[in-house]
Amino acid sequence: MEKRVPLTVFATLILLALSAVVRSEIYSPTFSDFPIKQQSIANVAKPDVSKGRAHSFRTRLREGAAKGPNFAGHYTIVLWGCGTDCIEFAIIDAANGAVYFPPFPTVQSVICHDDKVIPRNVEFRLDSRLLIVRGVIDKNDLHNHYFEWTGKELRGLESWRR
Repeated sequence: MEKRVPLTVFATLILLALSAVVRSEIYSPTFSDFPIKQQSIANVAKPDVSKGRAHSFRTRLREGAAKGPNFAGHYTIVLWGCGTDCIEFAIIDAANGAVYFPPFPTVQSVICHDDKVIPRNVEFRLDSRLLIVRGVIDKNDLHNHYFEWTGKELRGLESWRR
């Protein structure tokens, strides 16, 4: 008697094999994957702190902006504490003073693992549009979060392939 493998079983096996191949190609983005040409700003603009959240954090934003660009060519990321194990940040355009906030309110910046305190943070570089947030940004989603700066907002990179 001849045994035949049902088509649905065969298709399922093919899909499982393909998903394993796709998963092996997904990796964590690196700063060099999102390069930006070095840009110099002759005069760093003062941040626009006239309204909204920017007005609430005007002193921190002014102090941070005065240090000059540290992210994506001509932007300045300013970080400040918001309580135990918590940080907030904003992105300031050094060319025109525009202030941008991330799409999440805070980052839980420290976690405990095996009785050790592990600091978590926000990583960025002057020569890259990539921003890495290590920690909790929404409920209990503790992991590394990757974002690309578009010039106006952070675009989440859930999975990114080379």
